[in-house]
Amino acid sequence: MAFSMGMPFNEGEEKMHSLLRVPPQDNPTSTMLTPQASSMFERAPLLAFGTLDAQSRPWTTLWGGEPGFSEPLGGGFVGTRTLVDSKNDPVVQALIGDAKDGQMSKPQNGGKLVAGLAIDLMTRKRVKTAGRMIAGTVRDLDDNTAEAQQIQLVTKVEQSLGNCPKYLNQYEIRPASICSVLQSQGPSLTPPATALLAKADMFFLCTSTEDDMDVNHRGGAPGFVRIISPTQIVYPEYSGNRLYQSLGNMQLNPQTGITFPDYENGDVLYITGSTEILTGSEAAALLPSSNLVVKITINEARFVQSGLPFRGTRKVSSPYNPSVRTLASEGNIKAALVNTSASSQTPVTAHMTQITSLTPSIARFTFSVPSGISYEPSQWVALDFSNELDIGYEHMRDDDPMSLNDDFVRTFTISSSPSMINGQGARQKEQQFDITIRKVGAVTRFLFRQNTRAGLEVQVRGVGGGMQIETDGSAAMVAGGVGITPLLGQTARLQLQKEKFKLFWSVRAEDVGLVKDTFARYPGLAKCTVVFFTGEVGDSVKEVLGRETRIVDRRLRKSDIEDVEAEAWYLCAGKGMRKEVLGWLDGRKVVTEDFDY
Repeated sequence: MAFSMGMPFNEGEEKMHSLLRVPPQDNPTSTMLTPQASSMFERAPLLAFGTLDAQSRPWTTLWGGEPGFSEPLGGGFVGTRTLVDSKNDPVVQALIGDAKDGQMSKPQNGGKLVAGLAIDLMTRKRVKTAGRMIAGTVRDLDDNTAEAQQIQLVTKVEQSLGNCPKYLNQYEIRPASICSVLQSQGPSLTPPATALLAKADMFFLCTSTEDDMDVNHRGGAPGFVRIISPTQIVYPEYSGNRLYQSLGNMQLNPQTGITFPDYENGDVLYITGSTEILTGSEAAALLPSSNLVVKITINEARFVQSGLPFRGTRKVSSPYNPSVRTLASEGNIKAALVNTSASSQTPVTAHMTQITSLTPSIARFTFSVPSGISYEPSQWVALDFSNELDIGYEHMRDDDPMSLNDDFVRTFTISSSPSMINGQGARQKEQQFDITIRKVGAVTRFLFRQNTRAGLEVQVRGVGGGMQIETDGSAAMVAGGVGITPLLGQTARLQLQKEKFKLFWSVRAEDVGLVKDTFARYPGLAKCTVVFFTGEVGDSVKEVLGRETRIVDRRLRKSDIEDVEAEAWYLCAGKGMRKEVLGWLDGRKVVTEDFDY
């Protein structure tokens, strides 16, 4: 009977635990091939595999296509036999070297350091292993396919560990032929490589120390890896099991190897490079909303067309995937909050004083600010709800998976109007402000559950942005639902005349209360507006809105705005509507605001 000895954490892992204040814990890694790992090798259709090349650079690859190409041989040994890209796969080249067809490669000194990750994306199960390659060979196929050979490996597994299903996006895997073409190789990303990376929803990474190696998976929404430049990329480290095995290795050896697969067409991007771990404000300054990121400087990137021996059909995304976090340099508005928070000596607190329900899912919230707040019309305010909603670290939370990577900071367009500019040309501080919002997520659901007696207080993290509508010349605006809010704070300064300003407002029928409230609070706006209702609106409602309001019982169409003359256009709507309307207004000056933040 074999027994697994308890493993200590290495120095790099301990450094990560200290840096991120992880409570003391045991290392669950087994010092043997566990029954769980043995079973996973037999069932997994994919195997991510990593090793070092002759220059001690780590690389990873992804093999497979159907279960059964790896199997336990007894005594902790695993045999792997599968088709590989013999020409362009950097791991195959590092393992076999210049060995000829059928020639056995037997590394010295106990074998070559390797690590693997057997993974089944449909069942969302994976097992990590690490050990040594004892022997390996590649053989030509009977059909003399130049790009593909069959690799045969014997690996002695010295460590194994099962991993959780978080961030695993489902793909149904099937075998495919290899038609490998090396499209590019060098120290920077080419446009095809950039396109693959920009849509990737997972990658596999290899890290190593002097006597150990780790291969693991990282996943998220498509585009979660951001491109800083052709030679640098960055990704956020989401909430996980807090072992920090990959990042611990990076602390001791910053080199990493990464593989980005394209399951649809079989293309693959191999990268080897050096890493930099950023935490806290440094992480947020580069990738706002993140407190832990890894920045990678590329040493070599290989983009291989049709280099994978399988294809995959995407099924269900992981429910734990956070929304994509864009770079500060990409215009992420939360970037301004990092500097604001760091420079602010006295926190500004907002007290909720009134809730005005407008529709079943839309309400206006009024906040008082005793210390005062300055803002321009249509600017957003960033409110921090972490004191109310952040319950600390949790590994899994299936009832609310998105909450685990939420910073609970939200930015809302201020829908109230600021006071006029004082004699010195500066805005005076306001004692209150309004936000008019729809119930769409964790924070807004929390707000809709409040009442004024509860005395809710939240910290104001900053004010910024804004879509200022020009008063010179003619202007037109397209708004979707609560996309009207950037307009509300600046109606007083606009010339609300049909020939000067036109509003095309698309609204759900159940949100008619928002339309009624808006026209009552902002006299003169109705005569400049065409309201497009999706859903049935009765005649009695139309009478309530008034004769000045032109109402259309259908969706907004291109023909409604294509012949409208305006020197400037303004657009605030959700992603789908925004994309469609921008296509209609192609070639015109359009200023946009959105709900993406």
